[in-house]
Amino acid sequence: MGYNIGIGEATLLVDKNDGNISVQIEAVEVSGAPVWKLPENDPWPDLVGKGNFTYPSYSGFERFSSETGLKDVFFNLVLRFEGSPVTTLIKEDHLGIIRRAKEQWIADHPENIAGWRKNEDDILAKLIWYEFWFEWALNNCKIPAIQCS
Repeated sequence: MGYNIGIGEATLLVDKNDGNISVQIEAVEVSGAPVWKLPENDPWPDLVGKGNFTYPSYSGFERFSSETGLKDVFFNLVLRFEGSPVTTLIKEDHLGIIRRAKEQWIADHPENIAGWRKNEDDILAKLIWYEFWFEWALNNCKIPAIQCS
């Protein structure tokens, strides 16, 4: 089990039968999105691909957030409530925080190479991914948001 995290355009959906309102992040793929390919015979290729959704495990997201100093940001910004999907507007400040965390990670681990294989840095890959999608959302969306379910 884990999280379903999407970053992009927030769209309001209204159920005409019961009148319930929900927010959805539109799934997109961007040709310039960061991707780290695994070996060709790997049965679990990079599930994120060039898309704006990621699916971290609970423990993996906790580890990533703690090790990068982003725990307060992600767990107060994205995971403020438990249960139904939480959608939060993305602001320039959020991108700045992620960018600084990435820069600090690189300064602390200058020899590391982003990726998922053995001896590659999955934390750096995730920082690059979040930075890319936060910036993309701010530059391309009328309502830039992050959603977690």
